[in-house]
Amino acid sequence: MKILSAAQTHRLDQATIQAQSITSADLMERAAGALAEWFFGVFPSGEAGEVLILCGPGNNGGDGLALARRLHRGGYAVRVSLLPSGKYSADYQHNRQRLPAA
Repeated sequence: MKILSAAQTHRLDQATIQAQSITSADLMERAAGALAEWFFGVFPSGEAGEVLILCGPGNNGGDGLALARRLHRGGYAVRVSLLPSGKYSADYQHNRQRLPAA
């Protein structure tokens, strides 16, 4: 298995966004959807217990927030812990606003 650096991952994300004419937020939704589908198959909702997702202020935190929303909609008990910061990425803020109030 090859592990990509942060710079390589960023370049691949940008290439996908340009090639498919989608937004960064749309790419996050795609990733969250794929991970949620995998999670649903491995951890049935009645057996999963509470899911804790730790979210930093950057785009990885935005990915975590999108996943939390998907799992919540799938019937899972989800707890999100937001790490405080003076600066948050735009995609983080977008996904933070989309979280259910619960």
